[in-house]
Amino acid sequence: MYRTISAIGLGFLVLLGQPAETAANEWLLPADIEADVGLLERSLQHLHPGYQRFTDSTALADGWADIVATANAANGMSQADLYLAVSRHLTTIRCNHTKAELPANLVAERRITPTYLPFRWQLIGPDRRAVVVASSVEVSIRSGDELVAIDGKPIDALIETFVGFIPADGYADAARYPEVAFSSEFPGGAIEHFGALTSAFADTVEVEFIGADGTAFSRTVKRLSGDQWRTMLQDTGGFYRNFKDAVELEFVAPEIARLSVATFVNYRQPVQPAVVYDPIFRAIAEQDIDVLVLDLRGNGGGSDNAQLGLLERLLLSPTRLMRDVVAAANNLGPATGHVESWDQRALAMAPDDYEPLENGLFRVNPDWVGRNVEWLPPHPLAFQGELIVLVDSSLSSGSNHLVSRLQDRPGLTLVGSDGGGNAAGATAGILFTLRLPASGIGVRIPAWRQTIDRDGLSDGQPVRPDLRVEPTLATWRRGEDPVLEAALVQAHKRRRASR
Repeated sequence: MYRTISAIGLGFLVLLGQPAETAANEWLLPADIEADVGLLERSLQHLHPGYQRFTDSTALADGWADIVATANAANGMSQADLYLAVSRHLTTIRCNHTKAELPANLVAERRITPTYLPFRWQLIGPDRRAVVVASSVEVSIRSGDELVAIDGKPIDALIETFVGFIPADGYADAARYPEVAFSSEFPGGAIEHFGALTSAFADTVEVEFIGADGTAFSRTVKRLSGDQWRTMLQDTGGFYRNFKDAVELEFVAPEIARLSVATFVNYRQPVQPAVVYDPIFRAIAEQDIDVLVLDLRGNGGGSDNAQLGLLERLLLSPTRLMRDVVAAANNLGPATGHVESWDQRALAMAPDDYEPLENGLFRVNPDWVGRNVEWLPPHPLAFQGELIVLVDSSLSSGSNHLVSRLQDRPGLTLVGSDGGGNAAGATAGILFTLRLPASGIGVRIPAWRQTIDRDGLSDGQPVRPDLRVEPTLATWRRGEDPVLEAALVQAHKRRRASR
């Protein structure tokens, strides 16, 4: 699909084969690369409140210089190569909210060019088995078939190749892997999203599987365009969920309930969180529930109002989510004229909204940050009983903040696997999008650094479960949920102990 050179390293080209040219992928001259990379580096240094949080300035500067040197040696670089190189180096900042966006011309080509597999798959268990979860009606591939190779390339090798393009908060590196298979940020997952920039994708692809009965087989199938892939996603039930449709309550045993909140995304089809939460917590109170199992697996965060609405309904005493919210600057500096944001206040950068601190950062006006830094009293319907929370590597941003803050709740038990965020708080909040003039690449830069209001947190480490339980390929194929089963065992023990 696209032409690339050595900007991503010889190893990628050896693995993926010689790429092809297309008119959509523009060639950039060395001066263009130097200007775009220089603007990006200066803007990150100025605006990003966690730019040197986990990586020293020398390593960061060397990475940007290497991109420029590669372009100079080859008399330029394609848009695709620059996007790949920038994406790869951004991961060294260790911030999941700092990532690159494709330029508009490549996005447009993705819509009509066949680059996507005609099935959805995910990684199951600690050994990361690649399993089909749904497929297009046009292909004879079944849910539960294990994916082992794509066009002769072993899936394990592809996973390890492309996981390096996925950013993660702090040292929550396990959170990178699910996005290799499927990602809301990188459509199709990293193998398809980034792979289409590193290799020529034919319209058809040979995929190899091991069926549930242990039989190996292969299929040659047609790839889908971006528009077709989104239709397949919708038809197979894999499209992105909204908060109002992602909250479910189930009474699983006397005095035990399970509350699933699959996302906090409340901006596509917004509702007042009370409309969703109040009937649920009223029912919990009416049923005299002693133990609540809160299932946050798959919840990658979203909107503050949905997150805080749940927090205040789980509090035992007045609590605030964030101890502090700071910014790196009180002006746009070198990014002036090159950034956009969904919140125009971020672009205005009124100095009165930023209090200078001795460490060189700026405390953000509490009126702007809102309820994140306010002391929240328990809601009148707040659940007062035992709480068990199910977590996995999707735990990120708002969902990660919620669980991290709840960890000093008496008797709280976390069941599952490591979370995908920084337990001490993310660099997130409002995001800037820096548009690089020559290449058209966008780069998201978080405006705020948030600190969870809890002592003893290790910066960069993920939320870790008290009871580690993960599904396996075998349990998944049998339709079993060992994480929930382990949580319910704990719930029954708690219920008996409280009598």
